[in-house]
Amino acid sequence: MSAQSEMSPEPLASKRPSAGRIAMVGAGVIFLAIGAYALLSQVALDTLPNMIVWLAGGLILHDVVIAAVVAAVGFVLGRWLPDGVRQIVAGGLIVAGIIALVALPVVIGGGRTPSNPTLLPLDYSRNLLIVVVIIGAITGCLVAIRLVRSRGVQQSGSPSTSGTD
Repeated sequence: MSAQSEMSPEPLASKRPSAGRIAMVGAGVIFLAIGAYALLSQVALDTLPNMIVWLAGGLILHDVVIAAVVAAVGFVLGRWLPDGVRQIVAGGLIVAGIIALVALPVVIGGGRTPSNPTLLPLDYSRNLLIVVVIIGAITGCLVAIRLVRSRGVQQSGSPSTSGTD
């Protein structure tokens, strides 16, 4: 290999995609086609405009709100937390966020009707708060364990200062 060929990388256009990537794209296209067929064959056409608005709203909510919040939290975590703790806190936030998103429909009372009070009988807001507090407590315990372990490693790895040579 010459020094010239090492310095100039191959253009990206000349690289062929791997077989795995081609298989994944093919599977994605097949599943997309199945979903489109199911959508068009099993959903009443008069509900499609509402469904498109709902899907676009979800896309906008994700890209404008959720992605911005995640980026801001990631930026703050990256600046203020040490490396070993950052991953634990991020994991706790991810778990709490996913649980909050899954619980959101029942927290806002989606599907609750006055004619059937047993449909959503619990205080889901309180229950979500309890679960998020438990996730926070577990995350805090894991952070404490990590900090104690890292301090133990730092102390045992430092040179002895007892004065005996």
